[in-house]
Amino acid sequence: MKTKNRINISKEVIKTDADYQNMLSSMVQDIKNGHLKPGDRIQSEKKMCEIYGVNVYTVRKVMIQLKKEGYLYSVPKSGVFVSEPHLADESVPVSFFPGISGDVADISFATLSCQPLQGEIWNRISRAYSEHSPISELNIQMYHTCEELVNAKADVYEYGSLYPDYYLNRSHFLDVKHYFGKISTEIAMLPDSYGIPVYYGTTFLLYNEDLLSELGFAPPVFHSFQDQMDYLETVTQAVSQHEKMRLPGSVQMPFLRLGHKFRSLFKKLIDPTISFETFTELFQESFRQSTAYWKRYRISYPKKGMENYRHFLKGETPFFFGLTADYIRLQHDSPVFKFGAMSMLNTDDTYNCIPALFVLSDDIRRTVESMRFVQSLQSPGIQKILAKIGNLPLRSSDYCHLPKTFQGKPVPERFSDCIFLTPEEYYVCINIINVELWNMILASKSLNDALEDCWKFARTYLNIALDRMTTDQRDQWLALYNS
Repeated sequence: MKTKNRINISKEVIKTDADYQNMLSSMVQDIKNGHLKPGDRIQSEKKMCEIYGVNVYTVRKVMIQLKKEGYLYSVPKSGVFVSEPHLADESVPVSFFPGISGDVADISFATLSCQPLQGEIWNRISRAYSEHSPISELNIQMYHTCEELVNAKADVYEYGSLYPDYYLNRSHFLDVKHYFGKISTEIAMLPDSYGIPVYYGTTFLLYNEDLLSELGFAPPVFHSFQDQMDYLETVTQAVSQHEKMRLPGSVQMPFLRLGHKFRSLFKKLIDPTISFETFTELFQESFRQSTAYWKRYRISYPKKGMENYRHFLKGETPFFFGLTADYIRLQHDSPVFKFGAMSMLNTDDTYNCIPALFVLSDDIRRTVESMRFVQSLQSPGIQKILAKIGNLPLRSSDYCHLPKTFQGKPVPERFSDCIFLTPEEYYVCINIINVELWNMILASKSLNDALEDCWKFARTYLNIALDRMTTDQRDQWLALYNS
């Protein structure tokens, strides 16, 4: 009986191993010959068992191997997806995580960058970390909402500089400038004390080259704000007269078009010596330029952003005014038309530079390991990988790795940094200035009334905020804007 049992077990092991090899080989071939395309969602374990005639343990073993080899990647709460070929074939250099060795604890990293292409990159980074660190793991936590991110328990978090929670939750972040500034000149030069930039986003004009050609226009090429607006006006006028085309949509916030001027505008609002008349004289032209085109065609309904993106994806309009996340989404969606992305200019001829900020938890125990992880993301090898899906790398020398569809790459010397020094500055720019610009565009509010309400509401809000501070807090706050 014992011999018989051993023979039966042996046959089962051989069968399971053969099932594994056959399923693995079959799926690799399906991916390579295009039956399974990049971005395709893999079916459930139960369905895979039925398709390949194997047990659930074999399915899971195959999934683990295909993820390890880079053919698949997973997105929490969404599923398992097929990787892009260039990401599956490209290996991460062994020196990717310099200095990580010995007895290192696991590190958890939380992010909202959970689109399929983004999730693919983070899973590659996690695999690389696990392979090259002797005993530790990098645990990636991908979330869909800011609330989920804030409530996550992690060592390292990724925030965008336009996320309100980055400014509201600073008491939970480690002051990296204080602790690491003396040993790193880059950290000592950070605009604030918490966020370490790893890559940048910007504002984009996404365009349908086929529709532009149908209308008789070449793809956009512009080097100044005025050139940009002249081109947009001419094309949009033609679109408005075409019975089958829609006007373009937007998810961009109008205050971003102020460029460097949003900081000087805020400083004037907190300066008690500046009168409303002076304020109006200084910024009325910037308000007018930031809204004129969008007001004429009523382009800016923020709540219809995704609906308008879908119209663009269907080939119903030649433009969509988006951000880097929209450009990454467009590449994954693979529209049937030929498309491109042009970085947009602000009223002062600057380009928006929207940093992805990585912060360390204030109660972190793995401080050095977590900082090494963040710094390793700034290495040339990973900057190249981040750039390949459209993120702006930290160094312009790495712009050569951006997608071919990324046209009109921004000039770093003309960057306008979109980061706020205080939660109060964020609130005034996003909830007051931005809303008044939207009111001009969507509600036909007059230029003078918008400027007046900016002036009144901002100063009232700031008076309340400063009155709630202690004398020392107020002095420190004002010093940030007087330097």
